[in-house]
This record gives sequence, structure tokens and C-alpha cells, in this order.
Amino acid sequence: MKKVYLIAFILALLAGFLLYQYMLALEDRYRENYTSVVVAAVNIEENTQISADMIRIEEIPAEGVHPSAAVDSKSILGGIASQTIYEGEQILRTKVKQTREREGKMSYSVPEGMRALTIPVDTVSGVSGFLRAMDRVDIILIGLLEVGDQKKEIADVLVEDVEILAVGTNPDSRKESYVPPEPVSVITLIVSPQDAVKLSLGGATGRLMAVLRSPVDHEKPGVTSIMNNELWQ
Repeated sequence: MKKVYLIAFILALLAGFLLYQYMLALEDRYRENYTSVVVAAVNIEENTQISADMIRIEEIPAEGVHPSAAVDSKSILGGIASQTIYEGEQILRTKVKQTREREGKMSYSVPEGMRALTIPVDTVSGVSGFLRAMDRVDIILIGLLEVGDQKKEIADVLVEDVEILAVGTNPDSRKESYVPPEPVSVITLIVSPQDAVKLSLGGATGRLMAVLRSPVDHEKPGVTSIMNNELWQ
């Protein structure tokens, strides 16, 4: 009798092992036929920055995966929806623009909380045409200041270490291969809202000059303003 029980026990173990192997094979076959994709966990409105709570990863049949579907959440997080994406919809890479993307709408290149402002330049105020997108500059205002009953010319640094978003009126100016036509009449800067106000008023009351900076120099030394009668002191 004990021998019968032993044989039954061994057969049960063998059956369990074979069932386990069969289930593993089914799981592998399942995984082969399914693909992980990024889908919207909520409705994502156009021009909304995508955060982790807006998306989830789902396993779906491979034949149902869109060719442009994102399979990695890292490629989506922080991007901006270029059109509305509905809950449960596969998130397509073509529907998400990165904030620093060089092509497409210029607005996607403006960091959150910042503004794009265009100012006029010429050969002299525009550093002889050597300015390029993504260069960094200081902007100096030259204007007239009333001192008593006199008007004196004054130069002052309005903003320091700001990035050039575009040169001229061509959005392709952010491409590294782009060579602007000569002469360039405007440059577009990335500035804070407060600096946008300062530059707008400065441009309306005086002349703005761009000063090119080294790409590794981000110091703001706090240069003081100077009047024309102080040049020879």
C-alpha cells in the first residue's frame, strides 16, 4: 500500500511540474503576442504638459499597437499635447511635442513661466550679424534721462544672460545648420515676464543694444548705469 501511495505522490508531483511548465509556456506565448504601450489615464487637453498621473502602461495585443505609439513613458513625460488625447487612447509620439523641440510651433520652445519677446537690431546693435539662436546676450538701453532741467544720455543694462530664441523671422533659425540672411532686423529673446515689460518700455523710449556673452559665462556682475558726462571721469 505504501508503494502505491509513493507512486501516486510521484505522479502528482510530475503532473504538477508538467502543468507548471505548460502555464509558463502559455505566459511566454501571451507575452510574445502582447506589447506594453503608454495610454492616457485621463483626458489630456491640447497644450497640456503631460505628468506621470496622466498616463499608464497597458499590455495590449501586438497587432493593435499603433506604429507611432509610445512604449516608454520617459519619452512622453514633460512633453506637451499638440492635440486632445482621450482617456484610454494610445499616446502617439506625433501628438506630443517636447518643450525644447527645435521644429514645429515656436511656442513649444518657450520654457514654462517665460516669455518670447522680439526686439529690433541692426548691424551695430546686433553684434555685426554674428548673433545666432541659443546664443546668450545682455541687453543695454541707451536713452535720455531728465536730470533737473537737463536731459542727459544714459546707458544701463536692462537684462543679463538671456537666451536668443530665434534670429530674424524664420523659425528654422533654431536649426544648427541655419545661416541667417544679412542684415538681420530682429531677434527674439526668452525672458521673464518682468523683463519683457522692461524691454518693451526700453525699446519704446530708447535704443536697445545686444551684447554677446560667452556660452559658459552666466555671472551677473551688476554693472551700474553711466551717463555721458561720466565717460571722462
